Amino acid sequence: MLNIALCDFNHTTIGIHTETMPLAIGLIGSYIIKNYSDNVDVRLFKFEDDFFHEIDTWKPDLMGISLYAWNTSLGLHMAQIAKNKFPNITLVAGGPNIPIGNEETIEFFKNSPFIDLLINKDGEIPFSTIVSKLLLGHSSKDIIDDRLPSTIAFHTKSQTVLRGEKGDKIKILDEVPSPYLTGLMDKFFKYKKQTLAPFIETNRGCPYACTFCHTADTYYNKPQWASTERLQQEMEMFGHYYSGHHDVRLFLADNNFGMFKQDYDFAKTVRKIQEKYNWPRYIDVTTGKSRPENIVKVINELKWGLVTGASMQTLTEDVLKNISRKNLKYKDYLYLQEQSKKHDRISATELILCLPGETFDSFLKTIKQVIDSGIEQLIIYTLMNLNGTPLYDQLKKTPEIIYKYRIVPRQFSKLGSNYIFDTEEVVVQTPTFSYEDYLETRGLAFVIQTIYNDSNFPELINFLRENNISIYDWLVEIHSKIKLLGNIASEQLSSFLWETEQELWESEEELQNYYSQDQNYNKLISGELGCNLLSKYTYLSRFHGFKPWLEVTLDSAKLLLINSRNSLSKKKIETLMQDFSTFYTHSRDIGRLFKDDNFLASIQKEPPIIKLTYDIPSWSTKTDRSSLIKFQQNHGNYSMHYSEEQLTNIQTIASQDPNEQSVKLQYIIKGHTRDF
Repeated sequence: MLNIALCDFNHTTIGIHTETMPLAIGLIGSYIIKNYSDNVDVRLFKFEDDFFHEIDTWKPDLMGISLYAWNTSLGLHMAQIAKNKFPNITLVAGGPNIPIGNEETIEFFKNSPFIDLLINKDGEIPFSTIVSKLLLGHSSKDIIDDRLPSTIAFHTKSQTVLRGEKGDKIKILDEVPSPYLTGLMDKFFKYKKQTLAPFIETNRGCPYACTFCHTADTYYNKPQWASTERLQQEMEMFGHYYSGHHDVRLFLADNNFGMFKQDYDFAKTVRKIQEKYNWPRYIDVTTGKSRPENIVKVINELKWGLVTGASMQTLTEDVLKNISRKNLKYKDYLYLQEQSKKHDRISATELILCLPGETFDSFLKTIKQVIDSGIEQLIIYTLMNLNGTPLYDQLKKTPEIIYKYRIVPRQFSKLGSNYIFDTEEVVVQTPTFSYEDYLETRGLAFVIQTIYNDSNFPELINFLRENNISIYDWLVEIHSKIKLLGNIASEQLSSFLWETEQELWESEEELQNYYSQDQNYNKLISGELGCNLLSKYTYLSRFHGFKPWLEVTLDSAKLLLINSRNSLSKKKIETLMQDFSTFYTHSRDIGRLFKDDNFLASIQKEPPIIKLTYDIPSWSTKTDRSSLIKFQQNHGNYSMHYSEEQLTNIQTIASQDPNEQSVKLQYIIKGHTRDF
């Protein structure tokens, strides 16, 4: 019997980075069991404490570790522990964060000599081949010398990299039995420390070639699909287990959801589960880059849960060419936003800072154009230099680029006396984008995240658009005004920018040396350092600064309205802003729900009554976008209360472990506060 440990380790010091079940190792394990069921004992591990507990009485002969940007250091540390405990174990690493280039591969094996083999691309077939060799009595050295397809190894004596030819891959996803339906993943449904979310693969592959992505390789250009029957069975299983659990998302491994007929068939399956089990309320997936009419059809089929995320990355044509990117056509992009709103779906997009050839002015132009399109959420990411992507080699050929290192948010552990930090290499300056521009844009990104993204002020945004006020100009005005105010909002912006600089290090060694000191490591534990800064400070702005942020938001709107050429008098504008202030103070300050145990009970017992001159709640529900001015009334008294569904959502999260609660709240304030 060959004992096989398949591992996708996650740091658990403060919550976890990926709340999903470990699908990739589940699929590899399921394929191995299909081929060698009578000769293998396959066990899956996501958490190091489970692994340590089992290897006290169970000796693995073969260990596979999945390496991602957020767990590579942890995975390698655990592999080294296994090698020290079991010297004859065969260690295999795979995943998107393995090195591909020759120099990087040599450096990897010199730093991690305990790893025997790397698997390049999909793991089911090459890992199964390794299993077959071990069952035949081959040693690790024999397997290395065989240069098996899709494997990479290092010959120590000659100091050369040994690469196998590109191997076969799965043609139809059903060739690999579902690890959920076979019971291989059962343990992850029962994990008590952290609720894990289901993660399924409707298809594999991507027809695009964006150089910053791992699926740019032609290996992935032709998608492979799972059968409708398989997906129906998996969804029925999930729905039965998670019925009514609104805080648990459904994750889909799909880079272009909605583009294909199979996506519509799957959407019909999801809709049936939503109707039957009142779940899933949130679906985490990236929608496609073409065929908007198909995406709209999918949006219309789902009951709720899908954020229409047509990622753009940039709208600068030369930059798109530099990264081999093909965006959704702008007219199709506008159509998708329009249809998303028509079906009451949140629309979202993503941009990436410091792409090759981007300038500060061109990036601001992209931000303005995206916001003016009516998008409801805009996330601005810092460019990561990821192993195994075409962009990695492209950037390394440009010596003027400045890289820094930072901890992947919350991805650190202390195991025994060993400190483990997972880091990411990020681009903060290019020949066309200065470091000062990087910091300025990060500050604006924080304002956009806090004011624009969080479903905080959609009524005000619609009112400003109704009066021909540029939302981009409004956000820039807020950003400029906050710098000068000297209140809590100003302090939070200053702290955000200070931490933005402090989190960056010249090298991984400097970072590790600093955080390996107990007093600095404790700052990671407390959340003072090492968090996702946009999430952290958006959370702080909502829970510890809502009033000053609201004030600067309304003051900036007032200024632009007064200076515009509309017909509104100054007095009318002031009355409107006071109404918005009253309305938002009582309906959007969700921090009160979780900071004060008695607050929720008190307002349920005696709901507060507010008075508005303009009927903002009624106006906001009108789809014809009638003018708010027509909704003036002198008897607008409103009782503020929460529905049973909202109460359930609030109470579910309030009862959770503080670390899990923090993760869920940070997800909510990225655009789902309207459910609260």
